[in-house]
Amino acid sequence: MINNLEFTVKFFRAFLTALFLAALLLAAFTLVTSKADVLGGLRSFTVLSGSMQPTVPVGSVVFVQPQQTYSFNDIVAFKNKAGLTVTHRIFQSTIKNGDIFYRTKGDANGQADSEVISSKDIIGKEIFFVPEIGRLSDLLKNPYGFIGLVVTPTVIFIGLEILNIKREMEKEIEKKLLAQMGMNYS
Repeated sequence: MINNLEFTVKFFRAFLTALFLAALLLAAFTLVTSKADVLGGLRSFTVLSGSMQPTVPVGSVVFVQPQQTYSFNDIVAFKNKAGLTVTHRIFQSTIKNGDIFYRTKGDANGQADSEVISSKDIIGKEIFFVPEIGRLSDLLKNPYGFIGLVVTPTVIFIGLEILNIKREMEKEIEKKLLAQMGMNYS
């Protein structure tokens, strides 16, 4: 018979395990989408500066997808002239020689970006973002972070499961010995 404390401990452990696995899966998905297009061009980028605060906080992961057209107020990720990926809001658009050019602005910035970007520079429009998960995925990119967040908990989990199996085996052996001696196990 399982008592309330045992049930609570088992439930809490299962909940923490599920939460940990969900966070790892999301971080892994983020790592994959940060390196390659997935599911119709879906890409992810970690927000490193506060230029889009409070809309998109630092440490968030922004998931973007290419669009046929982009509009005023769309949040987009693009490559600037320095080759860095920037996530800002479209502030203005103009057409020159048949090409569309955009001026962007970070929500927290006082003025629009000085650089005008071509529609070819835009990687995609923000589909959704997940606050703080970027910190976790960035940590997983580091070998020490990976060991600390994946390997160590996995080894601990496996060790605890081995202990549980050992305890169950000991109970079964004790039960069989008591049965052989003609005693009831309770």
